[in-house]
Amino acid sequence: MYDTPEMLASTMERQQHRANLFRSVFSIGSMAGNDDLVILDISYWQDHARIDYDMLSENIDGVILRGTYGIWKDTRFDVHYDNFHKRGVPVGSYAYLIGNHTGQAQADAFFKAVGDRELRLEVYADVEDQRETTKLNRAVTDQFIGVTDNRFKLLTSIYTGPYAWRGIMGWTYDAHKHRRLWIANYMVNNPMLPLGGGWIDWWLWQYTEKGVLPGYHSSLDLNRFNGTTQEYKSWVGKTTPIEPPQEGGMYTLVFTGSLYIREKPIDGKIIYSAVPGDILYSDEKDQGWYKVTKDGKTGWVSGLTKWTTVTENTQPQDPPVQGVMTLEERVERIEKHLGL
Repeated sequence: MYDTPEMLASTMERQQHRANLFRSVFSIGSMAGNDDLVILDISYWQDHARIDYDMLSENIDGVILRGTYGIWKDTRFDVHYDNFHKRGVPVGSYAYLIGNHTGQAQADAFFKAVGDRELRLEVYADVEDQRETTKLNRAVTDQFIGVTDNRFKLLTSIYTGPYAWRGIMGWTYDAHKHRRLWIANYMVNNPMLPLGGGWIDWWLWQYTEKGVLPGYHSSLDLNRFNGTTQEYKSWVGKTTPIEPPQEGGMYTLVFTGSLYIREKPIDGKIIYSAVPGDILYSDEKDQGWYKVTKDGKTGWVSGLTKWTTVTENTQPQDPPVQGVMTLEERVERIEKHLGL
């Protein structure tokens, strides 16, 4: 259900609402935001088998992936993340929140799903679900944001629409106006800001759900950044350089499933993941655990699972060192050969 000016409480709010509508619908000229940058967001609904990651990566400047839906991990997050990250595309992640699970449980699931990844575009709470069976509410949202702030050690940003915020969080609730806003608003040249949220500007704008880019033959969600290209680069920074595999290691590890890479064997802190198709090399072993490096991160991974095949490489023996003759020895051999 959409709010209308008649539903607003005061004359000031009616005036602000009308101004917002006029600004977004009747604005003339170019669309707001930086048109030199293309930021994509995708989820499970974009089948990785239909994506040409090389081509798509060349045509975007960043991508925000759905990490979780409620308490469930997006089953295509890992394959999307690994393909974009290894091509140097900055990545962020969002959690789609629903109302029939606690904010704590959803924050726990989100951190477990994406907390070990490099997220240059940071993390977002998706505040939009108003379906009858899963309708989101303020208590769940606030709890999720508070826990996620603490887990990731940064301010969780907000994704919402002009009307969704008020429908979920209440008529006037601006407790999160200091956070970065990712606003969804289509078919306008300037986005409307969420009613009642207190924001005076936006950070990212999802301006279409029908975008077209080389590398994917269907509609895509596309976004703009509200700043200069240099400001975007300063925010995102550089992705961690990917180190080539150390060919010729003592052990070759081939993975057919996803496994955590830990700071130390057995019970170390999770720092990264090996995923199906990875081939890593190791020169150090400790009780069935192997020290490996992936995407610039070094840690330990188990070789004792059904998803890991370990091959011990046979190093060829160096050829015997040939003796180097002195000048006298060479003269003596020549004389002997000549019968002198």
